[in-house]
Amino acid sequence: MSPHESPLIVVGAGPAGIGAAVEARRSGADVVLVDSSGVAGGTIRIAHEVRNVPFLPDRSPGTLVADGLCAFAHRWQLDAIAHECLSVERDGDGVVVVTRDGARINGCGVVLATGARPLVPIVAGLPGVLEPPWACSAPDACRAGSIASAAIVGASDVAFDQARWLRARGVVVTVLCRAAVPRAPAWLVADACAEGVALRTATSVACGSVARSRWVLRLDSGGAGDELEVDRIVAAAGRAPAWRGSIAIEPQAMNRVRVAGDAVGRRARHVVAALGDGCTAAAELLAARERES
Repeated sequence: MSPHESPLIVVGAGPAGIGAAVEARRSGADVVLVDSSGVAGGTIRIAHEVRNVPFLPDRSPGTLVADGLCAFAHRWQLDAIAHECLSVERDGDGVVVVTRDGARINGCGVVLATGARPLVPIVAGLPGVLEPPWACSAPDACRAGSIASAAIVGASDVAFDQARWLRARGVVVTVLCRAAVPRAPAWLVADACAEGVALRTATSVACGSVARSRWVLRLDSGGAGDELEVDRIVAAAGRAPAWRGSIAIEPQAMNRVRVAGDAVGRRARHVVAALGDGCTAAAELLAARERES
């Protein structure tokens, strides 16, 4: 059997997934690109601003980056198929991906490029899962309609980027940072504050409650307590690889799987790094397949 007779399956159509799919296609392999949304581009689409991407103007909106990635994939005749992956199993000398709608996709290997999901802080009086008042992103916070105010819990680059996204749309935004100094880049913090984002450092959320259809957060700032009333809360205090806990990988299939991009769980998040991750993952899987054949 030719090493390229069985397709490479790429799960996730963000920067890492597109990088993997194009690298495989460039190498002569068949590719099946799947994404739960059925749309290429990934969550970079919701970024307020993206910097240091060589093929785009600096300070590009996330929509422009995502559209560029879609165009890149389209040039290689790659379109995302809408499937939610549930498991990866060994099947002979290859693998099979089982999806929520019952499809079984056979391939020579799998690149998991499913990105990361926000972790929900445990706060008394608030749900411990991603449901209102929590939102997974700034656009998600506005999904049910326009809002007047929001709190961002966290101090990463994601927290300040999403705060700027909301502020640009007229929302009163407060970033709540437990540390004395945010871990986001200084330029990003400065830009957010210059645009009117309020920053509360050394502040945690002690508890929450609902009043008059709005959420009241009891804040703890070095022993002094006060309250903040908001419409929605964006969880940006940490992220975890989205595939963990949602995709079961059979132990026998592990050597046919590579994880790339934000799905790795690294702290740094960058479009170019994710593209490189995807290219490397695809190249490694195809090289291993070639050696076996």
